[in-house]
Amino acid sequence: MALSGLGIAEPFIDSLPKPARAAFSFLRPLAVSGMSVSAAHRHLTSAGIAIGRGSVSKAFSAILGDTQGLSYIAHVRSDYLPDPMRLPTSKTNTLRRYSYQILMTGTHSQTGEVIHEHITVSSNKLISKSDALAIAEEMVLSSPSSYAIDAIDSTVTAIYRNPTMSI
Repeated sequence: MALSGLGIAEPFIDSLPKPARAAFSFLRPLAVSGMSVSAAHRHLTSAGIAIGRGSVSKAFSAILGDTQGLSYIAHVRSDYLPDPMRLPTSKTNTLRRYSYQILMTGTHSQTGEVIHEHITVSSNKLISKSDALAIAEEMVLSSPSSYAIDAIDSTVTAIYRNPTMSI
């Protein structure tokens, strides 16, 4: 099956379970139409295609990319490692395997104005969201001339993986 024209990372497709690769041409229109994973699984099994719900979910992640990946990140506990196979790939090549996008909110140290800073933490090792937040907060606090933020509140908004590096 030629998947290169779908705009989906080849290594990710190759890592899908065999049933998901076999049913991929059936799954793509279902995912793009907005059907849920559960409904697609019921649809395929009623049509006689033997595939597990997990395989359908992984195929949907490959097809939908960022949209489903970002919602996945919102539900990962802060102290757990995210599943690298469910992370969306970055649009550009990065120097590290994983890139954590963090939104930091605080008050400007001189004016008191509320400000928002977007910080990227990159790592070759998969780390938890709480570890990425700690690294970002340390970057901001150790460099007051660059950021000038007090009373920090931070949130991981996205995690991307480098499409050219192995997981």
